[in-house]
Amino acid sequence: MGLCDSTTGLKFGSGLQFQTQIGGGGLMVVPDWVLVGDGLPATLDIDFVGNQGWLNNSLQPVSTLVSSVAKLDADGLLIENGDSITYAQSPTVFTAAAGTYYIEVGALPAGTRQAFGGDAARNLVVRRANGGNWEPVVRNVGDGTDASNGDTPAKVATGYTGSAGAISSNGGTVGVTANFGQSVTAVTTMYLGSDAGNTAFIEGYLKRFAFWPVQLANATLQSLTA
Repeated sequence: MGLCDSTTGLKFGSGLQFQTQIGGGGLMVVPDWVLVGDGLPATLDIDFVGNQGWLNNSLQPVSTLVSSVAKLDADGLLIENGDSITYAQSPTVFTAAAGTYYIEVGALPAGTRQAFGGDAARNLVVRRANGGNWEPVVRNVGDGTDASNGDTPAKVATGYTGSAGAISSNGGTVGVTANFGQSVTAVTTMYLGSDAGNTAFIEGYLKRFAFWPVQLANATLQSLTA
């Protein structure tokens, strides 16, 4: 187990350790596999391929983080038409003021495929649109600027603060939205791999889903998805 600089997030040895500011400033041990951006480990990181989860600085079984793992295998969580999969813990982890989402998906069929999204008005949604590009959407308001690379399989990272956001797919140029028109609101139910469990099913594998409670830098969105 090694040390990790709490500012840069650099790894030394087989594990990460971050200085915390909770409980007297002890060391928080973060496993190597947890995603780190701008020196911060993800608050939530569900690695479906590795069948391992991380939430609020502790390891969690994937089965406690999503509503169903019936179609979980070595390729990830298969989400097909009619599979209503939701995040099973408190949605307060998805902070409304600012945040960054990260997803990985396998090859997807043509058409609109929604990677994730809350079902309340002005919740942030990320989808591969019918035209082929990944885009952030504020529900009931409108689309943001697309990512420059819409290919699948894909790694996609989307950050937001208030009514502004940014998105990168597969290391491509970041699409920046100066103003969605409305600020992102708090999540009540987070759906994975579909639009509210009703439409836009990914019809493929969700491999990873992670979240930070801050908007990561645009360069970090690119590096995470490269």
